[in-house]
Amino acid sequence: MSLPHCKIPEADAPPAGEGRGKRITYGRIQVYCRREYGFVPPTSWIASVLAEQGMTHRMAPNRKNPSVVARPCPPHRREQVRDAILQLGQSS
Repeated sequence: MSLPHCKIPEADAPPAGEGRGKRITYGRIQVYCRREYGFVPPTSWIASVLAEQGMTHRMAPNRKNPSVVARPCPPHRREQVRDAILQLGQSS
């Protein structure tokens, strides 16, 4: 018995649903950072940068302590994630 082959998306492939309106999504930010800077930021890094920029609407419901960010974006990656957010916001 053989398993059906699964198509694995390449790193350069656009994220699914990109053609339905170009919103800034965590997936698009991750793809942009991978293409431009060679790393994929975890969603916690993206969330911390968005919060710093005042672009969040609410706090995550699963956050244990409202005053503590568990895994903030490290300073040496913060500017790159911020640049991805700005670039994707301009292309929308």
